[in-house]
Amino acid sequence: MRTAPGDEEDLRLVFGQVAEPMKAEAPGLFQDFRQDGDLSWVPTYREV
Repeated sequence: MRTAPGDEEDLRLVFGQVAEPMKAEAPGLFQDFRQDGDLSWVPTYREV
């Protein structure tokens, strides 16, 4: 995933700026994503 802790911080920052409004805009689609303390975004359930 592009927001993994080993990835570039720039990507994680930009994705965070996009992810927050998307969670508000489409909560049913993005409700299982959460942000860890290291700026990475991970789904609650990795496989469905």
